[in-house]
Amino acid sequence: MGEVEAAVREQCQASKRSADQAAIVASAIKLGRLIDDPDLEAQAAGNIAKLAKLHESLGKPRRKMNNHLAVVSAMAGAGRKAL
Repeated sequence: MGEVEAAVREQCQASKRSADQAAIVASAIKLGRLIDDPDLEAQAAGNIAKLAKLHESLGKPRRKMNNHLAVVSAMAGAGRKAL
């Protein structure tokens, strides 16, 4: 597995919609493989553009929200005044 393919796989795993968009994920991984192939270097620019469009369609990566509710509750509680 090449460097680009590995990065694509990692980004797809972090994507919000990767589970629902299996065909897009498979296409992105295939494009990553093609970009890594030194014999297809002449086509790399076109493949990179296609990969960028696929990446946009998968959405932004999920952020880990460790203890998010507790943090929000604490912030909301700190701003409240007692009656």
